[in-house]
Amino acid sequence: MADEAVNTLTIKQISGRSIYSLGFLVMLVLGICVATYIYLTQLSQQQMTVSVDNLTLTEQLARSGSDLQVLEGKMTVAALLRSDDALEQGSTRLTEHLSIMADLMDSLLEVTADGRYEITKVAGFVNEIFSDISSEVEDIADSLLDGSSVKSLTENYARLNQDIREFNKGLEQLEKLQIKVIGLQQQKKLLDQIYFGGAAVLLMFVLLFMYMGFRWSNKLESSLQQLRLSIEQGIKGDFSEVKVDAKDKIAETTLLYNSMVEKYKDAIVGDAERETTQENLIGFLEVVSEAADGDLTMKAPVTADAFGSIADAYNLMIESLSELLNDTKHNANNVGEQSRKLIGIFQEMEMGAETQSGQVAQATAMVNQSENAARDITEKAALAQQTSNLVDEVTARGNNLVNDNIEGMQLIRVTVQVINKKMKSLSERLLEIGTISQLISEIATRTTILAMNASIEASRAGEQGRGFLVISDEIKRLADKSAEATKQIGGVIKSIQTEANEVTSSLEEETQTVEVQSKLVQDTGESFSAIQEAISQSKSVITEITALSKKQFEMTHDVESVMQKVSEISQVTLQQIKDSAEITTGLTEQSAELLSSVETFRLSED
Repeated sequence: MADEAVNTLTIKQISGRSIYSLGFLVMLVLGICVATYIYLTQLSQQQMTVSVDNLTLTEQLARSGSDLQVLEGKMTVAALLRSDDALEQGSTRLTEHLSIMADLMDSLLEVTADGRYEITKVAGFVNEIFSDISSEVEDIADSLLDGSSVKSLTENYARLNQDIREFNKGLEQLEKLQIKVIGLQQQKKLLDQIYFGGAAVLLMFVLLFMYMGFRWSNKLESSLQQLRLSIEQGIKGDFSEVKVDAKDKIAETTLLYNSMVEKYKDAIVGDAERETTQENLIGFLEVVSEAADGDLTMKAPVTADAFGSIADAYNLMIESLSELLNDTKHNANNVGEQSRKLIGIFQEMEMGAETQSGQVAQATAMVNQSENAARDITEKAALAQQTSNLVDEVTARGNNLVNDNIEGMQLIRVTVQVINKKMKSLSERLLEIGTISQLISEIATRTTILAMNASIEASRAGEQGRGFLVISDEIKRLADKSAEATKQIGGVIKSIQTEANEVTSSLEEETQTVEVQSKLVQDTGESFSAIQEAISQSKSVITEITALSKKQFEMTHDVESVMQKVSEISQVTLQQIKDSAEITTGLTEQSAELLSSVETFRLSED
C-alpha cells in the first residue's frame, strides 16, 4: 500500500499534466495560426504588389497612347507642311514610341497571365487593338513618307482614331478591374486580421481557463493535503483537530474525520491500544475506500477493540449488499433474458396471428363453399326422397302383380284341365308380366344410378356421409339383384310361353312346368318384398340425410358466424401482441440500464 501511495499521482499533478498538455496543444495551434497568418500576409502583399504593378503599367500605356496621338498629329502636320526632315524625324520617333509601348504591352501580358480571368481577357483584347494600331500607324507613316497626301489617307486616319478610342476604353476597363481586385485584396486582408484577432481572443480565454484550472487544482490539492495531514496525524498518534480552510466536499470529509477522531479519542487507552486502533482504523478506512470505489469483495478485519463491532456490522452490511446486488444482477439478467425470449415469442405470435388471420379468411371462404355444398346436398336429398317414393309405389304394384301371378299358378295347378282354354289369357298375362319386368328393370337401373349419385354425394359430405355411403352401396347391390331377378323373370316368361305351347301335348310336362314356374314366381315375390323393404330403408336413410343436411347447413352457417368472430378476436389479439412486444422491449432496456448500474460494483465470485 505504501508503494502504491508513493507511485500514485496527485490531483495537482494530474491537473497540471492535463493543463500542460492543453497548453501545448494551444501553443501548437497558435503557432500554426501565426505561420498561416504570416504566409497569408506575405501572399496578400505579393498579390497587392502585382496588382499595383498592373495598375502602373496600365496607366503608363494610357499615357503612351496619348503621346502616340501627339506624335501622330505632329507627323500629320509635317506632311501637310511638306517638311521631309520633320516627317522623317516624326516617323523615327513614332517607331521608337511604338517599340516602347510594345514592351509595356508585353510586360502587362506577362504580369496578367496568372491573374484573374477577366483581367487576362481584357489585356488580350487591348493587345489585339494595340497590334492593329501599330499596323495602321506604320502604314500611315510609310504612306506619308512615300508622298501620299493626308486627304488620301482619311480612311486610315478614321480607323486609327477608332482603334485608339477602343484602346483607351480597354485600358479604362482594365484599370477599373485592377482597382476592384485591389479593393478585394484589402477586404481579404481585413478579414484575415479579424479572423486572427478572434483566434487571439480565443487564446486569451484558453489561457484564462488554464489559470482557473490551476487555481481549482491548487484548492483541491489544499483540501486533500488537509485530509491527508489529518490521517497522517492519526497514524502517528496525534489526534488533535486539523483546521480546515476550504469549503468543498473533501473539506467536509476532513471535518467528519475530525469528529470521528474526537469521538473515539477518549476511548483509546495506552500507546499499544492507540497504535492497534490506528492500524485497525487505517485498515477499515482502506476497506471503506475500496467499497466507495465499488469493490465489495474486501472485508474489514474484525478485532477485539471498539472497531470490531463496527467491522462486523460493516461486513454484514457488505454481505447483505453483495447478496442484494447479486440477486439484482441475477434478476436483471433473468429479466433481460426472459424479455428477449418474450420478444421472440411475441414476434412469433405476431407472425402466427397474422398467419391465423389469413387462415381464418381462407377457412371462412371454405365454410361458405361448404354452406353452398350443404344446400346442394339438401336439394339432392329431397330429390332422392321423391324418387324413392316413386320406386316404392312401383315396387308395391309389382309385388301385387307377383302375388296375383302366384294365385294364378295355384289355380292353374288345381285346374290343369282348363289350361288350354286359359292359354290365350295366360299369354296376355305373360306379355303384361314382361312389360312389368321391363319396368322393374328400368327402375332397378335408375335405382343403381341414384345409388351411385348418393355415393358421390356421401363422399363429398365427408365424415358425415360415410354411413350413407354404406347404405347406398347396399341399395346398389339390391338394385343389381333386382335387375338380375328381372332378367330371370324374362327367362321364366319365355319358358312359360314355350311350355304353354307344349301344354296340349304333354299335361304332365305342363304340370311340372307349372310347379317350376310357381316356385320361380314365389321367389320373384320374395325378391320384390326384399326390394320393397330395401326401398323403405332407403327412404328412411334419405329422410335422415335430408335432416342431417339441413342440420349441416345450419351448423355451417353458425360456423361462418363463429369464424367472423374469430377473425375479429385475431385482429384484437394481434394488436395486443404488438403492445406487449413494445412493453417487453421497454422492460429489456430498463434491465440493461439496471445491469449497467450494478456492473459498477465489484462483487465476490461466490
